[in-house]
Amino acid sequence: MTRSAIVILVLAACGGSSRQVSQARYQPPAANHPPPPAYLTEATCADVATNLASLDLGNHADEEQLEPLLAQYTASCAKLLLNQVERQCVYDATDRTTVAWCAPRMMPDAAVAVVDPRDCPAVVEQLRLQIAAQPSQTRLLERQINAVQTSCERDRWPSAFGDCVRKLRYSGNVAPFCAGAAPAALLRMMNERVALVK
Repeated sequence: MTRSAIVILVLAACGGSSRQVSQARYQPPAANHPPPPAYLTEATCADVATNLASLDLGNHADEEQLEPLLAQYTASCAKLLLNQVERQCVYDATDRTTVAWCAPRMMPDAAVAVVDPRDCPAVVEQLRLQIAAQPSQTRLLERQINAVQTSCERDRWPSAFGDCVRKLRYSGNVAPFCAGAAPAALLRMMNERVALVK
């Protein structure tokens, strides 16, 4: 039996190749319909405590273990008066190093070394050297590098991130190539600064 005869027999046995197409049409949501809650953007001290306890104990801790830590971290957050940015950053953190970067007062024993703001011009110097090779985009790239330097000076860059940026060969690669050396919140702040450049 030939291959085409076998295919015809299989199609006939399976009901053919009739494809059913839905007649339903896409209906966009109404303009006044709120988007579904997908991401917590107003972290509270209770949210901070939940994340820190999860980092300490894992996600499957017993209530007896969890309750004292939740109380301790909630009280600590309230006592230290963490602002909204710090609380959100700690809530988003996935490791203790990021927590120490987000809220150094919360973890004084786990301080993260940061780039001294006076060293930031030297950190971005390699980026400035690269724009000489792209004369058609010099003005835009210079403004973007200024935004990166401002981020370095104001956003407390971890030393490892500063070292990574210092070694970059192309100015447009800061976020993709150095993402592993910086907390997500820092990358977000730096990218927001660069995005404002026109």
